[in-house]
Amino acid sequence: MFVGDAGKGEAVLLLHGTPSPRADWAPVVDALSRRYRVLVPELPGYGASTPLENSSIEAVGDALYDMLRQRGVTAVAGVVGFSTGAYRAFDLVLRHPLAARHVISIAGVACFDAKARELRRSLARRLASEPSYLGSDEVRGIMQDTMLSPTWAAAHPDEVARVVAWRDLTNPTALARELEALAASRDLRPELKLLSARVYARVGELDVGCPPGWSEDIVRAAPHARLDRVVGCGHALLVEDAAATTAAIVAELG
Repeated sequence: MFVGDAGKGEAVLLLHGTPSPRADWAPVVDALSRRYRVLVPELPGYGASTPLENSSIEAVGDALYDMLRQRGVTAVAGVVGFSTGAYRAFDLVLRHPLAARHVISIAGVACFDAKARELRRSLARRLASEPSYLGSDEVRGIMQDTMLSPTWAAAHPDEVARVVAWRDLTNPTALARELEALAASRDLRPELKLLSARVYARVGELDVGCPPGWSEDIVRAAPHARLDRVVGCGHALLVEDAAATTAAIVAELG
């Protein structure tokens, strides 16, 4: 697994979404690496990281934990995840003996509803049978509508093109397997009550990819949790709200 490694001190782990680039964490890395050791992996199937034979949530979580152990990391100041990366952050801390003071969910999720699971299954089936579908105008529209708020997208066409290009970060087979794994993922909400870590959830009020109600579920379930709703923003807070979201992450970690 390829991992960016910057700074010194307590470790902070940053996890990208499905799909989203490791590079979008750059402002967060710049801010945190003055005080922390910041680890930013490319998850299996992305960039320089080889896909796993088993793409389940648990298998990827185990690979993340092994990566941390290989780097001598047994405790972290925080795990920060964007979108499905937040689900992976919670799974990692809940299933492994990794001491974490903070878990930060950026436009995150702890449980997919039935509609979201079926959407991921149908996309996975289409990609498996028709790999070229990933480059289609239909997928372009799905990416734009899911990731960005309409007003912001209309005002930033260059950024829309950049976000749509996230689909090129992996390949159709790897993405299909990841989507299947997410569709089959367990409901983490009952487990969140076991967290000793402080939880901070931040979500755009116009998020259709991981709606605000999913972040509200996280905050209700975790014992030490708080929520910020970002007015006027969609799912991709590291794009639409990069400066304020970076500042919020830094402030939460202290």
